[in-house]
Amino acid sequence: MVQADLFAELQLLCRRSFPERLEQRISQIQSIDEGRHPQVSFSLAWREGRRPRVELLVLRRYADRWTWWSVQDEHKAEREWEVGCWLYGQGLPVPAMYASGTADQAPYLLTARPPGRSHPFTGPADLEAYVERAARLLSQLHRLVPPAAVRRLLPEVQARGEIARLSSLARACMDDGLVEALDELARQEMEEYPPCVLHGDLQVDRVRIDARGITAILDWEVAALGDPRWDLARVGVELHRQEAHLLAERFYSSYEEQSHLSTQGMTYWEALASVQQWTTLAWLEGTGAAATTEPLDEIRGSAWRALTHLRYGRADAT
Repeated sequence: MVQADLFAELQLLCRRSFPERLEQRISQIQSIDEGRHPQVSFSLAWREGRRPRVELLVLRRYADRWTWWSVQDEHKAEREWEVGCWLYGQGLPVPAMYASGTADQAPYLLTARPPGRSHPFTGPADLEAYVERAARLLSQLHRLVPPAAVRRLLPEVQARGEIARLSSLARACMDDGLVEALDELARQEMEEYPPCVLHGDLQVDRVRIDARGITAILDWEVAALGDPRWDLARVGVELHRQEAHLLAERFYSSYEEQSHLSTQGMTYWEALASVQQWTTLAWLEGTGAAATTEPLDEIRGSAWRALTHLRYGRADAT
């Protein structure tokens, strides 16, 4: 019955989204076990004149309303739709966006399914290539100026404001370790760059890649306006977790070459990005507001590692 209901839902959604596609047939419905938002992929076949056509699609439903910037974000689905449509038009590797709306009080997004592997790293060469490509794409993203329709949906984030917001959450959690970490970050002096468009959470599982390069960057619901080093820190922290410390430094230097922006102070931004994630997950866990699939222990460890290097004045985070 569940499969029959899903099939009927997909049929209705495709008829509404693609009225020009004649004789539609849906097949190959599969759940995608990635992330916290339920997703299904399926094949849509139709007739275009005398020519048969087929396309792989993905339906995503948003299971919660939190992001790293807010524990109650009402605009996730709308933001991903607007940002995705804009970036697709700019030629960035973003899936084609086909429909966005609400069904049974749950927001959804219908997109093309991008080509490429969901787990791109089969060895050091793949990881090295990813670092170079990610640096190039982020430098391209950070140079773009968003139109008004996109800008209105992007939260504007600054380090001082985030630290104050996170400190309030940490005290609500009654977590002395978090309060200590945020107090230490608040004592640091950091000059911020002019804000640019951020992906907000660029991690390995948000990238598709094949032999030619990165075929898609997914999950734009956390997009924001802020210092570009927020994005760099997300990538750097993940590389450090994989013990790829030299590649993290290479990623920063490659971005610097592409963007002509200094990547000084990355230890501070790694600490801030990790503490932000740690605080958010601790608050969610303490309030039971939402289930997460994020590795809290790893995030906490990344935060303390970066804070330790920051405390003793080391420029790197190795």
